[in-house]
Amino acid sequence: MSDDDLGERMTENHQSDPGPRDTQSSWGRILGRGILIALVIIVVPRLMRSGSNIDPGTMAYVNADLDLYDGKLDQAITEYTALIKSNPNDVRAYAGRGEAYRRKRDDPRAIADFAAAIERDPRSYDAFLGRCRANRDSGATDRAVADCRQATTIATNKTEPLLLLGHMLLARGEIADAKAQFEAAVALQTEPLSGDDARIFRGLIALFHENRPAAAVEDFAAAHKRARDRVGGTGLLDAPRLLDGDEQADRATVSYLVIWRHIARVRAGQNDVAEIGASLAQLTDPVRHEWWLQHPINEDPTEARILAIALKPWPARFIGLYAGKLTPDDVRVAATQTDGNAAARAQRACDADLYLGIYLAEKSARDEAIKLLQAAATSSCAAAPSQAGFAKAELARISS
Repeated sequence: MSDDDLGERMTENHQSDPGPRDTQSSWGRILGRGILIALVIIVVPRLMRSGSNIDPGTMAYVNADLDLYDGKLDQAITEYTALIKSNPNDVRAYAGRGEAYRRKRDDPRAIADFAAAIERDPRSYDAFLGRCRANRDSGATDRAVADCRQATTIATNKTEPLLLLGHMLLARGEIADAKAQFEAAVALQTEPLSGDDARIFRGLIALFHENRPAAAVEDFAAAHKRARDRVGGTGLLDAPRLLDGDEQADRATVSYLVIWRHIARVRAGQNDVAEIGASLAQLTDPVRHEWWLQHPINEDPTEARILAIALKPWPARFIGLYAGKLTPDDVRVAATQTDGNAAARAQRACDADLYLGIYLAEKSARDEAIKLLQAAATSSCAAAPSQAGFAKAELARISS
C-alpha cells in the first residue's frame, strides 16, 4: 500500500481531504462527518421550524463547512471569502478557505491563507495542521514537519499531527522519531475505531526495522480484528462486487493486514496456516454463495472461477499465494495488468517487488528475492518511500 493510501486513513481532523494525495476517509473522520451532516440536515431545519433563533453568522460557517465536506470547493471558497470580507481578522474563515484551496491542489493559496490565520492567531491548531499538510503536498517536508510539531504543542490530545509527523519521518528514514510519534498516537486512543493507523505503523516498524515480529503480530492482530468488523463483521465481505470506494479501500486495508500479519507470524515462528485459511474463506465464501444464488444448481463453479472473482482486488492475491492457491507467477501477472490509474499500477509494481521478494526469501530463493527487493528499494517503490525503506531493511536482514 502506498504511503498516502494508508498514511492518513484513520486520522481525526475534521478538515481532512478525501482526495488522491491523502487517503480515503478515515474511520473516525467518517463518523465526524456524519455527525456534522446530520446536524445540518436534520437538527438545524427542525430548530428553524420550531422557531429557535439561529445566528446567521453561525449558519454561514455551517454552510461553508458542509460545502467543503461535500467537495463543492469553489462554493466553499466563495462563502469563506464573504466571511473574510465581513471580518478581515476571521481566523476560522481563513483556515477554512485555505483547506478548500488545498483540496483544489492550489497549495500556494492554501499556504497563504493558513499563514494569514496563524498571523491573526498564533495558536490556531487548524491553521498549523492545514499548513503542515499543504507544505507536505507541495514537497516542503521540512516546513511541514515544523508545522505539525507546532500543532502537537497546541493540541496535545489530537492524533492527526502525530500521525502526519510519523509518516513523514518514516519516509525520511528517521525511524526512532517516527516510532515515538506513533507511540504517542496509540497512547491517545480513546475509542475502538481510533488509533489503528498508529498501531499499524508501529507494527510495521517493529517488523521491518526492529526485527521484533512477535510485537508486530500483536499490533496487526488488533488492527485486523477492527478492520474486519468495519467491512462486514466476522465475514470479510457480504457483497464483494457491490462495494463503494471507501469500502473497497477498507477491504484493501484488511488484505494488507493479512499480508503483514502473515510475514510477522512466520518470522515469529508461529503457524499461520489456520489464519490464512480463514482469511481466504472470508473472501471466497460470499462469492461462492452469490454464485449459487445467481446460477442454476447444475452449474458447478470451478474453484479457479471463485478465486478469480474473490481475489481480483490487488492485495488479496497475496492471500491466495500464502494459502497455496496462487503461484508467484500468478501474482506477477496480476501486478502487470493495465487496469486502474497510474498510481494503482505503480502501487502494484511496488507491492509485487517488495512482498514477492520477502516471500521468495522465506522460500530460500535468495538470489531472486534480492533482485526484487533491490528493485523495490531503488525504483518501483520510489513513490512510496516508507515501503522503499522496508525493502532496504529486508536487504540488510538477508545480507546479515
